[in-house]
Amino acid sequence: MRVKDNLFRIIKMTGFTLIVFGAIGFSEKKYDEKTLTDVSVEIENQYDNYFLDEMEIKASLQTAVSGEFIGSSLRDLNLRAMELKLGHHKFVEVAQVFHDPKGNLTIRLYQSRPIARLLRPEKPDAYIGSEGQILPTSEDFTARVMVIGGPFVHTLAQNDLGTTHQGRSYLELLHFIEADPFLKAQIAQMQVDKNGEIIMYPQLSKQYVEFGMPTQIEEKFKKMMIFYQQILPDKGWNTYEKVNLKYENQIICE
Repeated sequence: MRVKDNLFRIIKMTGFTLIVFGAIGFSEKKYDEKTLTDVSVEIENQYDNYFLDEMEIKASLQTAVSGEFIGSSLRDLNLRAMELKLGHHKFVEVAQVFHDPKGNLTIRLYQSRPIARLLRPEKPDAYIGSEGQILPTSEDFTARVMVIGGPFVHTLAQNDLGTTHQGRSYLELLHFIEADPFLKAQIAQMQVDKNGEIIMYPQLSKQYVEFGMPTQIEEKFKKMMIFYQQILPDKGWNTYEKVNLKYENQIICE
C-alpha cells in the first residue's frame, strides 16, 4: 500500500511539474509574439523649462531598432541601450525605459534644470544646471534665469562646476540665491571679473553690489539685507551708487 501511495505521489508531482513548465513555455511563446504597440514619453522636473521634446525623443529611439519602431518585437527591444542613448542628451539627468505585457513602452525622463545663463561673446551662450553641469542653449526655448557675464565666464564654462573646488564655490552661491525667494527675484544679473570677483546688479534698487569672491556667502547676504532694510530707508534710496560687502564685518556704501 505504501509503495502504491509513493508511486501515486511521484506521478502527481511529475504531472504538476509538466503543467508548470508547459505554462511557462506557453507564456514565453506568447511573449515572443508580443509587439510594440504604443510609446509614451513622460518628462519629469519640467519647472517650466521645455528643452526636451517628445517627438525628438521618439525619433532618437527609432535608431535603436532595425526597421519600424512601432510593431517591433518586445523581445528584440534593448531597454538598457535605449536608456544609455537617452542619457547622453545634455538635458537628461536620468532616463528610465520600460514596457508592460500589452506592448506599451514608457519613456520616463528626469530633466536637467538651468539656474543661470553664461554670456560668452566669442562662443555660444551656455546654461549652468542645478547640479553644476554646463548645458547648451536651445533654439526653441529660453529659460528665465540669472544672467552671468564678464571675463571669468570663460573659466566657469570650461568644466562642470561640480568637478572643481573653485566651481563648487560659485555653484554654492547660485544655490543660495535660488533657495531664497527675495534674492532670486532681486538678483537678475552678475558680472565676474578676470580675478573671479562678483558684482551683482539688483532689480529693486539702482545700487550695484560688490560681492567679491563667492566666500562667506551667508554673512555677505545678511549685510545686504541690513543695507536694504536699515541703511537705504534711513539715508534714501538714491543716496548711494554702490555697496561693498567684500570685507568682514563691514558695509561700505559710496
